[in-house]
Amino acid sequence: MQSHDIERQDADNAKIDITKILQQVKANWVFFAISIFLMLALAYVYLKSTNPKYNATASILIKDPKSNLGGNSMSSEFSTLQSLGILSGQSNVYNEQQIILSSTLLQETVNKLQLYLSFSKRKGLREVPLYKDSLPFTINVSNYHTDDIVALQDDDLLHFELTINNQGYIITNDNEQVWKGTWGIPLTASFGSLVLNKDNLTNAWDTSQIIKLRIAPISSVVSDLQENLNAEMPNDNVTTLNLTLPTIVPDKGIDILNTLIDVYRQAGVDDNNQVADSTIKFINDRLASVSTELSNWESRIQDFKQKNNLADITTQSQALINYAGTSTQNLANQQVQLSVVNSLLNYMELNQDSLQVIPAASLLQNSAISSNIDQYNALLLQRQRLLLSSTTNNPLVKNLDTQLAGMRSGMLSELVSMKHSIQVAIGQMQRNSNAITDTLRKVPAKERVYLEYSRQQEVEQQLYLFLLQQKEQTAISKSSTVSNVRVIDYAWVAPKPVSPKKLVIAVVALFLGVVIPFAYFILLDLLNTKIRKKEDIEKGTNVPILAEILHSGGGIADKEIIITETSRDPVAEQFRTLRTDLNFLLPQADNKVIIITSSMPGEGKSFVSLNLSATMALSGKKTVVLELDLRKPRLSQKLGIRPAKGYTHYAIGQAKLEEIIYPVENYGNLSIIPCGPIPPNPAELILLDKTKDMFTELRKRFDYIVIDTTPNIVTDAKLLAQYADITLFLVRVGYTYKEQVAQIGRLGDDDKFPRLNIVVNDISIKKSGYGQGYGYGYGYGYGYGYFGEGDKKKNKWWIFWKNN
Repeated sequence: MQSHDIERQDADNAKIDITKILQQVKANWVFFAISIFLMLALAYVYLKSTNPKYNATASILIKDPKSNLGGNSMSSEFSTLQSLGILSGQSNVYNEQQIILSSTLLQETVNKLQLYLSFSKRKGLREVPLYKDSLPFTINVSNYHTDDIVALQDDDLLHFELTINNQGYIITNDNEQVWKGTWGIPLTASFGSLVLNKDNLTNAWDTSQIIKLRIAPISSVVSDLQENLNAEMPNDNVTTLNLTLPTIVPDKGIDILNTLIDVYRQAGVDDNNQVADSTIKFINDRLASVSTELSNWESRIQDFKQKNNLADITTQSQALINYAGTSTQNLANQQVQLSVVNSLLNYMELNQDSLQVIPAASLLQNSAISSNIDQYNALLLQRQRLLLSSTTNNPLVKNLDTQLAGMRSGMLSELVSMKHSIQVAIGQMQRNSNAITDTLRKVPAKERVYLEYSRQQEVEQQLYLFLLQQKEQTAISKSSTVSNVRVIDYAWVAPKPVSPKKLVIAVVALFLGVVIPFAYFILLDLLNTKIRKKEDIEKGTNVPILAEILHSGGGIADKEIIITETSRDPVAEQFRTLRTDLNFLLPQADNKVIIITSSMPGEGKSFVSLNLSATMALSGKKTVVLELDLRKPRLSQKLGIRPAKGYTHYAIGQAKLEEIIYPVENYGNLSIIPCGPIPPNPAELILLDKTKDMFTELRKRFDYIVIDTTPNIVTDAKLLAQYADITLFLVRVGYTYKEQVAQIGRLGDDDKFPRLNIVVNDISIKKSGYGQGYGYGYGYGYGYGYFGEGDKKKNKWWIFWKNN
């Protein structure tokens, strides 16, 4: 039976009693109210100490990359790649997404806006950031000591404090170094040179206000931007990017996004201008060479005329010159084309191991080759953009490498073929020129030389003019280059902050205010090892509960006997109920000995013994209470009796029974047999025949005999139980351990204590929900409307802490 009770108790102890917890919530509502108040107060402090955060947003459109590819052939190849899923508008947007979030563009943005500098001031519980209009001055930092900043770790900051007035400002760092500056005059500090101008300083500014300056590592600022900046496509059917940046200062967030967009657009334009820059460089090199040749021929003509006194060409050779002019023009054009082809071949051979754009596509009078060069350059730029967000092992890059290699090989073949064709044409033209020369042999030798010089000068002049024209066209093309990005919406900030969300924080605070004490009660229930409620006893043992005694605090705790003829408080009524129940359990006249014991000291044996005895005495029954806790007697002391003799005197034959029976003042039918001197061997004393004789005689003289004995862990109680007719086992709420309750059943099973019953002591209605299920309803219609009259104090809410 004992094993069954213990196992049942262990299983029940592991369960959470929700009913009890709800009772605790009701009984300790003040604790919940305080918890909710504290959580709401913390939420209020958090809201007051946290700067609101807004979302700065912007939208850009990424144009279709095929709109930047020249030639129908290129567009066709791009369409083929799209159909195969190798290249698409979405993949291009993904690439641009990585580019706009790259460290390179973000670092340029940080440097332009000097985001590594941040200012703030204390306002109440908050550290309020200052930016632009809210900052009473403008700052310009030059000769920035980047070495000091680079040496900082990512989480390190340089801290400075600024105080300002109408004359100037003072800067102080953490090491108490001080720099005094004047408005508009450069100042050299530890981090560089700076100039402060009091553009926004007004009389409304509090000059005693301290402004905090923080300088962060640029890498740390870039890293923070990468972590917080978000670039997303609304869906897969568009090529737009929505940029979002959380920011405490709306103007700062707007400036960051707009500057980043400008930097990103300029980077795209710079990429597209690579071909134009390369072409212009090539033309400038050729212009320098042709200009030298043209100047040489013009100098020869001038020297020839001066040497031979020639002022004009005779009309005799005019017709021949006109005829030769056309031939010379055609020859010059072919020589120009040959020069361009040779230059392109030399350029491609010199750069055959590197992927570089091919310049001067528009210089060739061959539309097919010019178109191929444009297509080649467009593909090369596409490859460079892919490499910004991927590696050379990317399938897209490898595919472009294959196309570029094929196109380069084809163009070399076409240029070689074109060169051969031009050389053949030049040979034919030169033969025609020789024929004209033979005709001109009839012209005077001086005029013939002059015509030769003029032809050479004409060739160089035509080439020079052609190169100038192409340079101008290329410059115009470069100036008209546009970015592949279109701004849909420049940065803006919604007026409503995204955090902190006041309603959410209030709800969370309210939730925590309820959950924390609720969790406390759950934890208390899980960790509880003592009796808290009636169910704890019923789960631990099958021994019946005969009575429950409420907590007797509040003015009556100092009185050991609280029962009087006029007592109407709940505790008095419970003792009367216990007396009535004992009458039913002890119907026979000779059943009159009641033994009261417990598991350990402090459970209220003395209190129950005295008040039960007093209750019986007040009912007209002659009652005697025996102070047989021979190891720690307390009844005599509590009643204020100083007996000359007691039980120990009687047991050893030094006193008669009449000499050890003392009446209790104010209770006519109540007597007490005190312990007497504490014996060295209580158990041996109880075993004496005198003890048996005493109980035999007392049964004759008294209606009820109440024995206050030791806890059952001591042998004394077991020895005295043989004289008892009924056993009242005391269990104290919040004091007796559950394991001890499980042991009560064994006492009844072993018949060591007759008619074993449990009396629950020190019950508090408000304490842990005990008493809510008894059905007494103290103060709620028991039938005694004057319960609680007399000595009673109002319970304090803080007693909860002591009781739990």
